[in-house]
Amino acid sequence: MISNTQMQRMYKEARRVGYQAQWAASTARTMIEFELGEDESVRLRLEPEWESMYAVYGLPEGYVNIYGRRVSAEEEKADQDRLINNLGVWCLISEYRCPCCGEWQHVDSVGMLCGYERPADWRENWYVPDLCQAALERLAVWPKCEECRQLY
Repeated sequence: MISNTQMQRMYKEARRVGYQAQWAASTARTMIEFELGEDESVRLRLEPEWESMYAVYGLPEGYVNIYGRRVSAEEEKADQDRLINNLGVWCLISEYRCPCCGEWQHVDSVGMLCGYERPADWRENWYVPDLCQAALERLAVWPKCEECRQLY
């Protein structure tokens, strides 16, 4: 059971890092529930992305920034290359553990994550609460993996 103190603390943290009020409460609840089950029944796993960002999205084309300055395709690519070299490109995977066989089961993932110092931290990467919620929902609705469902 989640205490009011836990919810208030996590809600304040979500607001502090920029979540809007209407999303901060659900994010707080999700992250508390996920942390309670983490390592035993649900988890996030981070893997390096092996595909090239440019093979998936193509080469940068340049843009006009918020100050009206034109950023050339070459400048944009140099910025992206710097981010990729410094922080890497990641795939973040949410999983739950099948209670029957104990194997970890894939639920959802987000790939081509670039520009995050901590890609699995919900305070920095706003995809994280959705991945955590997906794992919690799958575990609650139908926890057995496909093989175990066929056996029972």
